[in-house]
Amino acid sequence: MSVRRQRRFLCRIAALCASCTFLNGYIIGLIGMALPAATHSLSLSAVWAGAIGSAALCGILIGSPVAGWACERFGRRPVLITQLVVFVAASLAQLAVTGPTLLLALRLLLGIAMGSDYVVSSLLFAEFAPPRHRGRFLTGFQLSWYIGFLTACVIGAITLGTEGPWRTVLASSALPAVIISILSIGVPESPRWLAAQGRTGQARTIAQRYIPDADEISSIAPIEQSQSQYRELFSSRYRTRTAFICLFWLCNVLPYYAMATYTPTLLNAFHIADGLAAALASNAAAVAGALVCVLVVERQGRRGTLLCSFWGAAAALLLVATWPTAPATVIIASFLTFSFFNAGGGSLVGPYPSEVLPTSIRATGIGLASAISRIGAIIGTFLLPIALNAFGAAPVLLTGTLVLAVGACATHRWAPETSGQRLPEHHTAPGRTPANSPTPGSPHPG
Repeated sequence: MSVRRQRRFLCRIAALCASCTFLNGYIIGLIGMALPAATHSLSLSAVWAGAIGSAALCGILIGSPVAGWACERFGRRPVLITQLVVFVAASLAQLAVTGPTLLLALRLLLGIAMGSDYVVSSLLFAEFAPPRHRGRFLTGFQLSWYIGFLTACVIGAITLGTEGPWRTVLASSALPAVIISILSIGVPESPRWLAAQGRTGQARTIAQRYIPDADEISSIAPIEQSQSQYRELFSSRYRTRTAFICLFWLCNVLPYYAMATYTPTLLNAFHIADGLAAALASNAAAVAGALVCVLVVERQGRRGTLLCSFWGAAAALLLVATWPTAPATVIIASFLTFSFFNAGGGSLVGPYPSEVLPTSIRATGIGLASAISRIGAIIGTFLLPIALNAFGAAPVLLTGTLVLAVGACATHRWAPETSGQRLPEHHTAPGRTPANSPTPGSPHPG
C-alpha cells in the first residue's frame, strides 16, 4: 500500500475511534438533560431517577472488564462490531419506553457498550498508529468525548423542558452510532493481537499494508501467553504500571463526575444561581482544556502534562475550599479552572494505558482500569449530595483536592514517560526492561 493510502487508513481509524468517543460523551450528557422530562412523564420516584441516571456508569463498570477479556480472547474487531450493534439497537429502543424498568435496562445496555468502547477505541488506534502520531490522536479522541457531552447539553437545553420529547432526544444517539458502523466496515483485525495469537503471517500482511512505520512492523512477533492476563497484570513486572493506570484514572474521574453532575448544586451552596449556564460554561472549559492537552502532549510529554493537570485542578478546588466567602467571580473562575485542568488529565486516559502495558495484557489492563474508574465515578456521584448536606461545600471540595493530590503523587512515583516510544510487545525477565518499553521517570525523548 502506498504511503498516501496508509495515511488515509490511519485517518479513517482515527475518525472511527474519535466518533465512538464522541458518542460516549453524547450518551452520558443526554441522560442528564432528559431525566427531568422523563421523571415528569413517567412519574419516577427519586430512587428510580437516581438508578436510571447512574445506569450507564454501572454498565461501564460491567462492560470494560468483560470487553478487555473478550478483546484478548476473540480479537479487537469482533468486540467493536458487537458494541456498535448494541449502540444502535439500544438507542432506537428508547423510543418505545413506557416505564422505568425498560429505560433502566436500555441505559445499562448502553453503558456496557460504552465500557467496551473505553477499551476498544484507544486500543485499536494505538496498535495501528506510529509513535509520532499516537499521543496527539489519542488525546484528541478524549477531546471528542467532551465535545459530545457539550453537544448533548446544548441539544437538551434547546429541546427539553419538563415535558419535552425526551424519548426522541435519547434515541438520537442512534444516528452517530449508524455513521460509526459504516466507518467500521472493512476495518482489519489488529496485527499485534494476531501476532500475540501466533498468527504471524496474517499479522505481517496487515502490518505491511496498513502500518507506515517500518520499525513498528519489525517489532511484531509472536508473544508467549505464559499465564492468565490478570495474574500477569499484578506480577512483579507490571504491578506498578497496573496500579498507576488504575489510580490515575480513578483520581481523575472521581472528582470530575461528582463536580460535573452537581455543578449547579455546588454553586447554589455558594449562593450562585443560573446552574444551566454554569454547567455549559464548565463543559466549554473542559473542551478547551482537552484541546490544549492535544497541542502540548507530545512536546511536554505524558508525565509532565498529567502532573500539571492534577496540580492545577487541585489548586483550583483548594482555593474555593479554603476561601468559601470569595466573590462569585473567583468561585466561578475556580470551577472553570478545575474543569480546564481536569479535562487535560482526562484526555490522557486515551494514550497512557495503551502505552505502558504489552499487547498480551493491554486490553485486560485497560478494561480493569476503566472499571475501577467507574467505581470512583459512582461513588462520587452518590456521595457528593449526601456529604454536601452533612458537611457543606468546603469539606467536599477539600476532599476532591485530596483525591487529586493522591493522583499527582501516584504519577510522581510510578508514571513512565512514553512519548515517542514504540508500544511494548514482549515480556522480559524480572528486573529487566525491554528496549522498546518505557521506563519510569525516563526523560521525554523530544
